[in-house]
Amino acid sequence: MNLLLLLLGLISLMLGLDLFSRSSKRNGKAWQRHLILFSALFGLLLISSACGSGTNQASKADTATSETTSTSSEEKAQREAAEKKELEEKKKEEKLAAEKKAQEEQAKREADKKAQEEQAKREADKKAQEEQARLEAEKKAQEEQARLEAEQAAQAQAAEQARIAEEARVAAEQAEAQRVAQEQAAAAQAQQAQANEAQVLVTRTGAKYHTHKCGNGDYYPATMSEALARGLTPCEKCY
Repeated sequence: MNLLLLLLGLISLMLGLDLFSRSSKRNGKAWQRHLILFSALFGLLLISSACGSGTNQASKADTATSETTSTSSEEKAQREAAEKKELEEKKKEEKLAAEKKAQEEQAKREADKKAQEEQAKREADKKAQEEQARLEAEKKAQEEQARLEAEQAAQAQAAEQARIAEEARVAAEQAEAQRVAQEQAAAAQAQQAQANEAQVLVTRTGAKYHTHKCGNGDYYPATMSEALARGLTPCEKCY
């Protein structure tokens, strides 16, 4: 459209100038010259309009280009802002993730430490229980040993007392037997003495002693000791 106006303007301007030049040479009428000038001015006007339109279009193009450039700048700024925001959010997420990871690691360390402390406590309790059981077993063994020793001592003491009692009993029995034997010996001796002093009958030539007259002969009394001293033996009939 602008190109068409420009062409029409140029044609009108050239035609008007040409006609004005010819009219001036021929001494044409004034109104003709005015009409020709008007045609030339119209051509100029069309050229100006075309140029103005072109300028406007150029301005518009420049404006559009500027707007496009501005839009591109804004989009770039928005994109950069979005990228920056995304980077910040990413950094924030990474920071949060790092903090979360640190918290999880701290929690894990605390849990491990707590588990180790509980394990150590369980082991200490177990060791203490084992030590207590060992001490109780040792105490029980000592008590059992003491009881056995006490029983053995009591048995030994009882055996010793029984031995002493048995020895005392045997000694008493032996003493009693000795006393009885002594008494019996004394009685025997007394009986023997009495027997020795007992009266028997003997003969002057006989070899026996008698309790009474036994046969013919002269009998006379004598003591048993006297008869024994003569070597006389008891009479089989009398004794």
